[in-house]
Amino acid sequence: MPIERNVSAQPPEELDKLQVTRPPKSATGLPSVVKSLGYALEEMGPVRAAQSLLAANQKDGFDCPSCAWPDPEGHRHMAEFCENGAKAIASEATTKRVTPEFFKQWSVSALSKQSDLWLNEQGRLTQPMLLREGADHYERIGWRDAFQMIGQELKGLASPDEAIFYTSGRTSNEAAFLYQLFVRMYGTNNLPDCSNMCHESSGYGLRETIGVGKSTVTLEELENTDCIFVIGQNPGTNHPRMLGSLQTAVNKGATIVSINPLPEVGLQRFKHPQQILSVLGSGTALAKLLLQVRINGDVAVLKGIMKLLVEADALDHPFIQEYTSGYEEFAKSLAQASWDDIVKESGVSRAKITEAAEIVKKHGELELKGLGAPNPSNQCLPMSPPYILQRQELQVLQQKSQVTILYNEDQQVRRVRLNAQHPARVIPSWYGDSVGRFEGDTLVIDTIGIKVGPYSMVDSYGTPHSEALHLIERYRLIDYAAAKTAAENSER
Repeated sequence: MPIERNVSAQPPEELDKLQVTRPPKSATGLPSVVKSLGYALEEMGPVRAAQSLLAANQKDGFDCPSCAWPDPEGHRHMAEFCENGAKAIASEATTKRVTPEFFKQWSVSALSKQSDLWLNEQGRLTQPMLLREGADHYERIGWRDAFQMIGQELKGLASPDEAIFYTSGRTSNEAAFLYQLFVRMYGTNNLPDCSNMCHESSGYGLRETIGVGKSTVTLEELENTDCIFVIGQNPGTNHPRMLGSLQTAVNKGATIVSINPLPEVGLQRFKHPQQILSVLGSGTALAKLLLQVRINGDVAVLKGIMKLLVEADALDHPFIQEYTSGYEEFAKSLAQASWDDIVKESGVSRAKITEAAEIVKKHGELELKGLGAPNPSNQCLPMSPPYILQRQELQVLQQKSQVTILYNEDQQVRRVRLNAQHPARVIPSWYGDSVGRFEGDTLVIDTIGIKVGPYSMVDSYGTPHSEALHLIERYRLIDYAAAKTAAENSER
């Protein structure tokens, strides 16, 4: 006899558990380490926790299911995860199990009244469970029965395109890869996932404006840029590993501007949990300027910044002419925008908006015009090849088609393509474009396209900052004893 279910469409709100406290002065640090380990030990136990966490985001491990923050291509820390990642991994690898007996006790109606947190804390499923029509309890079925049921449904469709195969953002890359192989072998590309619900609108807008709906920069480029605007984003909450990359950029001289209704702690000051001095000290101040906009006021702020840049003619006109359209109409609309409306809609004063525009203008001028004559005061300290003069330790990893150089001092990674040619157009970057070849026991590296600006890889001994700079390096392989003797002689 069918049973009428009393199912709640939304989980209950547990507002009584909310606590309002003073915001901390810095993000992460030792407290995040303690919380991460505590949660992992509680859910997985010491052995399983160590095995799982140490494999997260490693080249021979698995991608963390918490967020989509990219992994470094070269050197990776032993603990390449954040507090959010530790919780997500612990949740997936928990030793808690939901058995068929659990579903005999709990009806679907009763489960719908529980919070998402409570449901997740019950553990992982151990067998396929089926909710029959008219029933209020899941019942156990065998694996063969489950597969036959799925197969019958799929075979009964007139076309594979009648099926939709949804995937979750918490699905591992490995599982998602196998899943999409199965779906494509079945005969359809209907593979929507969480990004269709969360990012479809932004992806569409990006495709219309810049031609691609996803990120156009690499992690290395982010860490070596001069200026970063973080708009409507809470990295300390959503993907804390980004704070490490922002810290790297700031330490190299980058300026960060945050546009957000929330003055997030993570963008104010960050304590890197894997750097002892950072944990014991005050951490690193990240955002130089916060524009605390009204909700939905970011468009007005950006309009004000662009209005000032157009008025100052701080623009890359060759780029605009080659890669954009509709600029004249755009500039005209900015000229017609009133400051009263911009300030009212954004909730940010004209002085603050002007300060942000000056930051953009300053860094834009560095990119467009360079810095003129060499001056050690406006160049960075040696950070890579010339740094060997100061006994920089490095590792050279040779592969079939490339050589990877790891600099231990600042954990930078540089890739050199072997027996290759420079592309016709090189986009300037921190390390430029490097190709290499072996001449006997000597590795010869040829580099062009080193970034023009106050911070690049070239040294502070008078090397001119110019896009025409052509750097040739030679590395000869010697044994450890000879290297140690050479280092000791250089000290004397």
